[in-house]
Amino acid sequence: MRRSVGAIFLVTLLAQVPLATGAQDNAVILPLDEAIYRAMQANHHIQSLQAGAKAKDDRAQSEKNRWLGELMLNGGVTVRDEDTLIRPITQNMLMQGPANMPFDDQYAFWSLDYRLPIYGGGSVSGTRESAQLTASASSLATRRAILGVRHQVLVAYVDILSLDAQMAAWQAQKEALDSLVGHIEMGREAGKYSRVDLLKTKVEQQNVTMKAQSLKLGRETRYAALVALLGENQSAAAQYELVPVGDSGLEFDLPPATALVDSALTNRGDLKAMKDMAAAQRANASVVGGSRLPQVSIGGNLSGSHGGTIDFDDTYWSVSALVSIPLLDMGRRKNLSSTAHMTARSAEYDVLDMEGKIRAEVTASIAAVDNAKSNIATQQTTLELATEVGRLEQLRYDTGRGDIDNLLKSKSGQSMAEASLAEARHNLLIALNSLQLTIEGECR
Repeated sequence: MRRSVGAIFLVTLLAQVPLATGAQDNAVILPLDEAIYRAMQANHHIQSLQAGAKAKDDRAQSEKNRWLGELMLNGGVTVRDEDTLIRPITQNMLMQGPANMPFDDQYAFWSLDYRLPIYGGGSVSGTRESAQLTASASSLATRRAILGVRHQVLVAYVDILSLDAQMAAWQAQKEALDSLVGHIEMGREAGKYSRVDLLKTKVEQQNVTMKAQSLKLGRETRYAALVALLGENQSAAAQYELVPVGDSGLEFDLPPATALVDSALTNRGDLKAMKDMAAAQRANASVVGGSRLPQVSIGGNLSGSHGGTIDFDDTYWSVSALVSIPLLDMGRRKNLSSTAHMTARSAEYDVLDMEGKIRAEVTASIAAVDNAKSNIATQQTTLELATEVGRLEQLRYDTGRGDIDNLLKSKSGQSMAEASLAEARHNLLIALNSLQLTIEGECR
């Protein structure tokens, strides 16, 4: 199975991210896929959209076979206690005598009615088409929302790992400064270093500690955001350990911009939903317009009855045709038809506007990916240079040819370069995933 570029970048980033906070004994391992799954299950907005989509799909199914007509069964029983009620008496009844007269105090009836629409000016087919398109649009909107939640979880998850990487870089800087402080203190006893060298190093220690604390607070904020996406209460949530996964594959080339734009215009669920809603508005306009035309239907009836005052017992049937012609409604149907057509036209313009916005979004996302790739290369070069500068400044200081300011500056620059490289990898992953969300497809 082919792996997406986003997945390759994710695992590459995770492979280079040691957890600065350290795993706790009671921590629950939480892979990215599991986090996304939990967020989907806990998201009430998605649940609402799914329920709404199911309701619209059920309505579309109910409209699907409307052209087959409708069959109804009716029935009932009437009971009277008026045994002495005077009823119509025929000559035959009179000749048979009072004992044989049909004083029946119960009456039962039943009927089967069938009604089939023949012509309604497109109202039947238009209603069916409108319901189907509305259901399709609702399903597409749900899919788009699911992709959005997936992106939110990925951003929060990788943000935490990126901050862990930056914290690890600054922790390494702090450990180097701790070692340098010990080195200077030993050198002072031999008269090699001055007290000011020691004080400057300790000041840099405090700066690094403050930076690490700032990153830690940022991590706690992003961790709280991830827990909220999982639908858990922050105070009651388990402590999760995010999972680094080793892999490679940093090198890739994006397809041409025109191909990505075409992919977005073809795949975007929100654009498809908007097109479906525009088509549903056109179908609704035909339904409203059809209300100005004659309505034709045929019906059939099969009935039976038994009992009653004359002991009636019979079964009979009938067939009817109904034609309804609207003559005068003071312009109400005409105005409704005009409103429906203008609403449909407005929806079509909304589709064109959305297509223009999508083109702009894809262009911006491509630029963000290109900039992030360029920034990684820059930060990688910067780190290599900063590492070499730090090595040379350490050598100069150890041999008495350098000063503490240059050494501390080089060490700080090296740690900043390491943290910036980790952040650059994170930014590239987010930019790439944003591009995938923008086109709702693969980037290669």
